[in-house]
Amino acid sequence: PRPFEVVTMAKDDRLMRNQWKLAVVLSRLYEAGVRLFYYQEDREVSLGDATGRFMEQVRGYASEAYRESVTRHMVDALKYKAKAGHVHGGRVFGYDNVRVDGHVERRINEAEAAVVREIFERYGRGETPKRIAAALTAAGAPTPGKAGGWRRGAAWTKGSVREVLLRETYRGTITSRGGEETIRVERPELQFISDDLWTAAQSRLAEQ
Repeated sequence: PRPFEVVTMAKDDRLMRNQWKLAVVLSRLYEAGVRLFYYQEDREVSLGDATGRFMEQVRGYASEAYRESVTRHMVDALKYKAKAGHVHGGRVFGYDNVRVDGHVERRINEAEAAVVREIFERYGRGETPKRIAAALTAAGAPTPGKAGGWRRGAAWTKGSVREVLLRETYRGTITSRGGEETIRVERPELQFISDDLWTAAQSRLAEQ
């Protein structure tokens, strides 16, 4: 016995986003005698004859082609922003996001940048991420979570300290992904960790 008689959903692209997989799902529904309705289109899918099945495949192709077009447009827009050095994601601890002439740019947040410098300096002196995190939390230092950055929480952890040590933005290099492409943009005005301090930290991280 069938566990259900009817499937109802908004429209065809909610059923399956890949037209090859769509054919398999439609076939299983048809063979099980399950009726399929799309309420935004106010129709029942016709799977009882070759024409109806063909039309569903055509609709599936059109939906997939549209999604691919939208995805390409979004990736192209992100690439443009990334190559221009504009913000196209969330906030990074150590910087404020500031809207400038229709786009968003980063500006150094001095209070948070001071914490980042302290992390690099302490690590360079041989302290562990765990010890650094405990010291910063005890001192009530700003955290990425409080600042709306990439990690939630009001306390530093060894993991969040390591994320700071690995973030190239602090040396003025912004790395982004645009589809399969990795985009690197040099922004010297965003650098507040010296090259020597950065190199020393990366060497120690690699050793560990």
